[in-house]
Amino acid sequence: MPPIEANDVSLIRGGPFYLAQVVTRLIHPDQWNLGRRLIFAVAIGWLPLILLTALFQPAAVLTLLRDYKITARMLIAVPVLLLGQTLMESRFQMIVRQVRKDLLSASELTVLQNILVTLTKLRDSVLPELALLLLVYLHTALIFRERISLGTTWFIDGADMAAGSHISPAGWYYILVSQTIYQFLVALSLWKWLLWTIFLFRLSRLKLKLEVTHPDKRGGIGFVGMSPLGFAPVAFAITAAIGATWRDEIVHAGRT
Repeated sequence: MPPIEANDVSLIRGGPFYLAQVVTRLIHPDQWNLGRRLIFAVAIGWLPLILLTALFQPAAVLTLLRDYKITARMLIAVPVLLLGQTLMESRFQMIVRQVRKDLLSASELTVLQNILVTLTKLRDSVLPELALLLLVYLHTALIFRERISLGTTWFIDGADMAAGSHISPAGWYYILVSQTIYQFLVALSLWKWLLWTIFLFRLSRLKLKLEVTHPDKRGGIGFVGMSPLGFAPVAFAITAAIGATWRDEIVHAGRT
């Protein structure tokens, strides 16, 4: 197998989700097409909620537009998660490039090549992403009744469960599509970060050419400390969604 060049190393550009975006022309092999992907994500995840609510519960449209949970997930978290994929990829490529250039001997470069091949196979595997999708729907099923009890006027029809309330069409769309998009992107980002963690662990076992007198005061591996920047958008997206949920429960559900 020919060596994998640093610019070809990517934790994102592979797997069924990525290939599906390539097939549908949301992504080109040499371009992220972020604008197109962001518009598509909002059009699929958020706009149908507005249309379904306007069609079946016109009086609840304003409530939906004021719903912090929906806004945080579909208009903030999902775009940030998509944008974060490019940052995660660039951090990984930069570190791999620097490791190859300064820290490894010829024999250790061969070991690094084997590590990258293993990561690429894991990245391209169908099973991890399929398992993530199943876990997302399992999580949705487990909190299904809680969603109804905390649902707002656009999410449910009726005052309470005892009175025969049921989930509105917009509510069902949110459960089956919108929420799934957000949770799957979070789970996918965590999977990619796990691959990155495996890489760093394997790297720590190699014989690195460290320099005690290196100006970075870390033996020449100070640049590795930049890797958490790749995960910053994911952390922001998750905390934005959590914060919006907490605020909604404090304001509307009497939580402290």
